[in-house]
Amino acid sequence: MSGLAPAEARVGLVVALGGLVAVLDTTIVAVAFPVLLQTFDASVTDAQWIATGYTLALVATMPLAPAVAGRWGTRRTYVVALCGFAAASLWAAAAGGLGSLVAARVGQGLAGGLLTPLGLTLAFAAVAPERRARMTAYTGLPLLIGPVLGPVLGGLLLDTGSWRSLFLVTIPPALLCALGAARWVPAGLAGREPAPTDLVGACLLVPGVVAVAYAASAEGPGRPSGWWSSASGRCCSPASSGARSPGDGRCCGSACWPTRSSAATRRC
Repeated sequence: MSGLAPAEARVGLVVALGGLVAVLDTTIVAVAFPVLLQTFDASVTDAQWIATGYTLALVATMPLAPAVAGRWGTRRTYVVALCGFAAASLWAAAAGGLGSLVAARVGQGLAGGLLTPLGLTLAFAAVAPERRARMTAYTGLPLLIGPVLGPVLGGLLLDTGSWRSLFLVTIPPALLCALGAARWVPAGLAGREPAPTDLVGACLLVPGVVAVAYAASAEGPGRPSGWWSSASGRCCSPASSGARSPGDGRCCGSACWPTRSSAATRRC
């Protein structure tokens, strides 16, 4: 990694590899849906939870990463998340039914959601402020190549093996990344005093983020009216809430509480 010291480059490599593992698993199973439908004799709606469960778990743990890292340490949490991701991948590869596979995918998402925010925290703490842009260029590569590499790698693995190899392939890089983080990332890097956890905020934020992600993932073929036309979609639509401009969505979420508008409240 040109422009970075050897110690900084090693931290960047660990963070980039960890991010690639998490991003890769969002798309690698896309090409295996026909095989999984036939293997588990499942409907399309049920099989979609293989991807949806991972995505929802992924976005659920991202907001909690700072609180968890502040209490247990950034490096320790990062290593545990990588090991948990590898264990969930092994569980997914050994799944004997659709329910077990979906549960394993949720486990992958819970661990994978911590990798990107904690990895970036470690990467930025490892370099001086003037070199953070260069570090970002390297650690951001997984976000670019992961979604493209996933279906290609998944197709190659399906041609040469079974669908179980789609989950086994992420175990070695996850374990190597955990070993590299334990060996190359300083223990006190990005360390800070534990901050008080906002339990009320977490209880509101996590379900809200998951609900939005689920609503977005529910849109598609087989749903001609779409989730946006549902009751929640009509409530949050600027047109239906009486908003005068695209940014005037008074009825959406917390915007309804601070304004205490009786008209907006009635519409909610």
